[in-house]
Amino acid sequence: MDLGTVLADLGFDSATIAAFLGQRSTAVAEYYSRDAKCKLSVQKAVTAWEQKTG
Repeated sequence: MDLGTVLADLGFDSATIAAFLGQRSTAVAEYYSRDAKCKLSVQKAVTAWEQKTG
């Protein structure tokens, strides 16, 4: 696992990740954040489902 992915999983935004990695744009950080955002969305959906169904 690379540092950008770890930072994204920890919830850091693309601008912060890009700055930390020394990138001029957030394009690479967005790439790293894509999977983290998907994981977060799935976690929210599971939590909502569990609350609804008990």
